[in-house]
Amino acid sequence: MAREAQSCFVATSGAPRLRAPLGAGCERRVVTRGAAVVRMMELESQQEQKQQQQQQRAAAQYAVSRRAVVARGAACAAVAALAALRGDLLRSSAPHALAASVTDKTKGNQLLKSYGLPEQNVPSGFGLIVTRIKPDVVVSFVHPGSWLLNEEMDLTVDRPRLDKSRPKGKAIVRAAEFRKAEEVGIFLDSAGSASSIEQVPNAALLEILTGGEGATDAKLLTRVSLEPNRQLLTAKFVTVTDAAYAFDRRAIAVGTVVDGRLFLCVGQATDKRYKKSVGELLETSVKSFQIAKGAVN
Repeated sequence: MAREAQSCFVATSGAPRLRAPLGAGCERRVVTRGAAVVRMMELESQQEQKQQQQQQRAAAQYAVSRRAVVARGAACAAVAALAALRGDLLRSSAPHALAASVTDKTKGNQLLKSYGLPEQNVPSGFGLIVTRIKPDVVVSFVHPGSWLLNEEMDLTVDRPRLDKSRPKGKAIVRAAEFRKAEEVGIFLDSAGSASSIEQVPNAALLEILTGGEGATDAKLLTRVSLEPNRQLLTAKFVTVTDAAYAFDRRAIAVGTVVDGRLFLCVGQATDKRYKKSVGELLETSVKSFQIAKGAVN
């Protein structure tokens, strides 16, 4: 029999493979039907395993995400509760604290009007703050709008650049640019036997203006009466940081005495910044300081 007509069966582990006749110009064809089926089943099984693994990973990620969301929500709720409790404790222990400050211009001016005070003229780029420190006492001033507000001077965060020159006395509210150690705020202290700002000694005023212990070479530059029981004050001093760096600083304030308490709206900045640009902002802020006792309606 010629080679072209030869054929035979080859035994394999699967179905027998038929060797096609080998003729001139013919290709060798091998048909393995059983092996193809087995291979197809293996591929289907692998695909199912991949799908199951993907589903398991998705379920695990969802569970982790859900636990994280729940935990985050619980943490936020706990923080909020602690903050509320802490705020209640601060308000109950602070003699000058009554309610949150009003920063909305319309509502703030309405509150001022109820105490018989004129509406605040808020310049462009400034914000307004009105705070009741007693049921019958309200204070207000305007401040650079980009500065951070801080009520009741809760100094739980260490800010050494500003701490060194911060005015003494109890703070009611302030606005500050911490990166540049600039601020304006209302501070109060006992007026002693003085019944008006004119009777308060220079030393007592200077201590609040400069921050007291952290200041050296302090000097009261001007003390001008704007009206009875209302004065404009300016001072200069030097603060020294823990790293032994000395900075010349300026302070400007408007003060008055009400019910035996000395109220000062104080602005501070470095001497260089004060002369360059910030001095005008601070002067606008402190001159806007208002205080009234006794709501009229």
